[in-house]
Amino acid sequence: MNNCLGNVVGMPDLMTLDSMSHDTRFEQLRSKRLSEATRPFLARGNKIKRCPRCQLSHCICDHRKAVAVDFDIVLLMHRNEVLKPTNTGRLIADCFPDNTYAFVWSRTDVDDQLQALLDDSERSWLLVFPGEKNPQYKINNSSQETPKPTAATKKTTLLIIDGTWKQARKIYGQSPWLHQFPALSLTPSTTSQYNMRKAPEEFQTSTAEAFIDTLEYLGKPAPSRLLHEYFQVFNHHYHASRLNMTPEQLAQKITDNPSE
Repeated sequence: MNNCLGNVVGMPDLMTLDSMSHDTRFEQLRSKRLSEATRPFLARGNKIKRCPRCQLSHCICDHRKAVAVDFDIVLLMHRNEVLKPTNTGRLIADCFPDNTYAFVWSRTDVDDQLQALLDDSERSWLLVFPGEKNPQYKINNSSQETPKPTAATKKTTLLIIDGTWKQARKIYGQSPWLHQFPALSLTPSTTSQYNMRKAPEEFQTSTAEAFIDTLEYLGKPAPSRLLHEYFQVFNHHYHASRLNMTPEQLAQKITDNPSE
């Protein structure tokens, strides 16, 4: 699965992969969900013609850069989130395809492949989920300093709960097995730039934005910057489609009216 092509321009620490040579594990999960569906999933704007891969009407596949990293990511997703074109967790899988696993959350069962990852003693786990900075959540270690991986011999594995803010609360609350992991408690570096959904609180950000801050915290600026740039492209192209504009037209509008 690992087809290294060279270093990312401007990011010599990252080894680029052939981003379009195979489906990411998220794309495989999405295909599985679609095959299991008993009726079509009708997202907002379902009559719009979308790219079958990036799910946007203004395709961003040419902007996709996939790289290899020295950590793994597990997306634990609400079942509805897998099919939403507004989902940003999939951007993580696009950028880090060989290192990202994706699973649908279940209240009663843990996927066998996920359980095998959880049972791997050579992994050091961190839960990417709001801690003490978010008063809606009570994480098991919220009174402690946010941990960083310390076991250099173990593979850092970041488990991300991916859903709406309400769904994320439900997933954590109904999954006692998640409570064993130290949770990252991060203050967002900026107000959310995500245009597709309105957060209930100012400190709540999209999955991709939360992970961008996580990578910065863990001292991984190059992959953080790569994901941030891709997220900006995604956000801009999606916003343009909602305004019935091309991305170029929206860029010109922003240039002409920077205060809007």
